[in-house]
Amino acid sequence: VTRTILTASGTYFINVTALAATDYSFVVTQEAAGFESEPNDDVADAGAFDTNGQAAGATDPAGEADLFEFTGTAGVPVVFHCLADESSSPNGFFEHDDFGSDMEPVIEVLDATTAVLASSDATLGTAVGTHRGFASTSLVFVPPADGTYYVQVTEANAAGGATYFY
Repeated sequence: VTRTILTASGTYFINVTALAATDYSFVVTQEAAGFESEPNDDVADAGAFDTNGQAAGATDPAGEADLFEFTGTAGVPVVFHCLADESSSPNGFFEHDDFGSDMEPVIEVLDATTAVLASSDATLGTAVGTHRGFASTSLVFVPPADGTYYVQVTEANAAGGATYFY
């Protein structure tokens, strides 16, 4: 399985080669997500998820935080998957990794005062979930009350740049 996150619109090509004559097939799927709009680094400027409940972005420049607003219902779990990490699978299942990003994501849910209510860190090896069968850094949050919350995406090592996308 090969996958990547395309960070720009345009025409892309797939090149299939083999070391020996072989039968093969390939399937191309796309899952679009609305790209973040800056500034979205604090609750006052938090971005929104697209109509599919998705968002994409990059921690660029280094150390940047991206915030997205969402409405929670008391007791109803909200699941976040961050597809980015090139090494998020535990126990050596690296064939399920590599979304083409250098990012080691940290996902945090904040309230309006920016208090952290839940967090998940790709570098700890305990934040692994799956999204459509692929490893992801994931977080399940159960809102304590109805209201507005924020999910914050940062890079675990405060790194960033054009190759630190999610």
